[in-house]
Amino acid sequence: MVPFIKSCAYWCHLKQCRVYIVMELAENGSLLDIIRRDTYIDEVRARRWFQHIVDGVEYCHERGVVHRDIKCENLLMDIEYNIKLSDFGFARGHMKPKNGVSPLSETFCGSYAYASPEILRGVPYQPQLSDIWSMGVVLYAVVFGRLPFDDTNYNQLLKVSSRHIQPGTF
Repeated sequence: MVPFIKSCAYWCHLKQCRVYIVMELAENGSLLDIIRRDTYIDEVRARRWFQHIVDGVEYCHERGVVHRDIKCENLLMDIEYNIKLSDFGFARGHMKPKNGVSPLSETFCGSYAYASPEILRGVPYQPQLSDIWSMGVVLYAVVFGRLPFDDTNYNQLLKVSSRHIQPGTF
């Protein structure tokens, strides 16, 4: 079992042509559930949980896997309140840099509120860096109890999230 990544087992029942995905139980729900319940997350928990997120994402990136949908809802809590990265539905493999060049992604994935400015602009982006942007949005939500950007107005979201960020510098 990999720390800070939700483990899954696949089971197929051939008679009924159904695929069942069985996941490790998240006894304490998602990080979003905790934020909604507690509103204020103390610094000790925030640091611990963010380190779990960093460790899980780093593990993936070192193996050439990008998540592309990091958000509070996809960070699940086990019985001991350890965060586990889950929902790899938008994940992509084989994304390790080759000859010092990181492959770009052109697919919009994830949620507007957590998306990097490049994704919102619809330009090719480095998915590892977009995962890191999303981690920053999660950290903001943990510390302040709300998201940094309002995602109900796409144009305003694009304007605000891009402020002071030059294309290609993130």
